[in-house]
Amino acid sequence: MINFTPYDGDSFNLYKDAVDRKRNVADKLKLQNIEEKVKNSYDNYQAAFIDKNVHSLSKDDSYSLEEKNLLKELYSSNQKVVRDLRTWIDNHNKRTYLRKCPYCTLSRANTTEHILPKEDYPEYAIDALNLLPCCSECNSAKGERVRDENGNPLIINFYYNKLPETQYLYVRLLEDEKGYIDFEYYLDNPNHQVEESMFQLIQSHFDKLGLIEKYEEAAIADYVEIENSLKSSASESGVKKCLEDLRSNTLEDGKEYGSNHWKVILKLALADSEWYAKYLEKQIKKETL
Repeated sequence: MINFTPYDGDSFNLYKDAVDRKRNVADKLKLQNIEEKVKNSYDNYQAAFIDKNVHSLSKDDSYSLEEKNLLKELYSSNQKVVRDLRTWIDNHNKRTYLRKCPYCTLSRANTTEHILPKEDYPEYAIDALNLLPCCSECNSAKGERVRDENGNPLIINFYYNKLPETQYLYVRLLEDEKGYIDFEYYLDNPNHQVEESMFQLIQSHFDKLGLIEKYEEAAIADYVEIENSLKSSASESGVKKCLEDLRSNTLEDGKEYGSNHWKVILKLALADSEWYAKYLEKQIKKETL
């Protein structure tokens, strides 16, 4: 996981441009009549964004049902404002996350997520700071709730919740009854190196999206390729050197994918495990018999 760079232009200008492109003259006029009210809403969002508490914004019941519907209709995945924003995000963030879902880091970002859901906050339906590419599975799992009963956010905001470099994601390496390697991911905050409220937000994010189970499934799916590559390398340089190289290369990968990316954590666990070194040697010997 990594943080994303938020849109640095004027979000309200994007809104006005979208209204100007409306073909229905009557709908355009109705939206232009509430422009000042929408501008105030955008200013409130901007202030909350700067204070890193967008999740605390309340629903605005001053908009009529008709106005809410008109605001929601400004959004669609094919609308120019959405296409342009996704292009901007692609061009201003790491290519390793090009069209990749930031919420899970596993799937293609095939939808555009509303940080504050447009059904409850239609005034922000095309606010650039309220939109983030993500996968449909995470978009669905996130749901409509944005805060818990204590007012705390449920999901990481990848624009402003600064992700810690300190490790918080771990994986245990196991051998099942059939002799296959297995993986058990978990979150931990030893010595409270990650600020407690941030760690609680990470836990909430992982729980809400079911990431532990997803990472374990992904690790099993990817491991065969990793092991085959390691065995090929170890046959030339030996297991010790092979795992040293794995560690060195993975630390470089972590600079691009994030130090707590599930695959970075997996490879470092393999590289640092004496048990795994013996396991790998055992697998290589099996193939030479």
